[in-house]
Amino acid sequence: LEDALSLFYEIPRETSVTWNAIISSLGIHGHGEEALHIMQKEYGLKPSLKHYGCMVDLLGRAGFLEKAYELVSNMPMQPDASIWGALLSACRIHGNAELATLASDRLLEVDSKNVGYYVLLSNIYANTGKWEGVVKVRSLARDRGLRKTPGWSSVVVGSKAEVFYTGNQTHPKYTDIYKELKVLSAKMK
Repeated sequence: LEDALSLFYEIPRETSVTWNAIISSLGIHGHGEEALHIMQKEYGLKPSLKHYGCMVDLLGRAGFLEKAYELVSNMPMQPDASIWGALLSACRIHGNAELATLASDRLLEVDSKNVGYYVLLSNIYANTGKWEGVVKVRSLARDRGLRKTPGWSSVVVGSKAEVFYTGNQTHPKYTDIYKELKVLSAKMK
């Protein structure tokens, strides 16, 4: 870490990429806020939304959800969807449904059309046993006309590409495919 910091101080022009790298490096070692301090106090630079997003992500992944929320609440600019989304993702990692509700309320104020946020919140509620929340979020997404794109994969057999969608039972070889998947799944266990 000390070597990385001394190298950082030698770089003639700090860029957004450089700052995000140093924020990440310091954050991994528990010193992410120090990077923002260096940026502001020693270099007189204003952190951008990307820098704040990086910090929220680092704090959240490390389990410092309240610190991450405090940082978002005290930002000198309006948090965008990426900031609230980073906090919501951290809530999923650490199973914090209460903060997830608060973050999603703000998130949906700035971006109510991204179905992924509804799915993420619904999954947080499901993982924490808050089934009424699951129903509410799914209903809200449905009422807004939002639908999750099904997962899919493909494989080329001979010269033909075969596409498989999650839950699709209409493929002509559906039964054979799922028999083989069961065999493969058993082998992986």
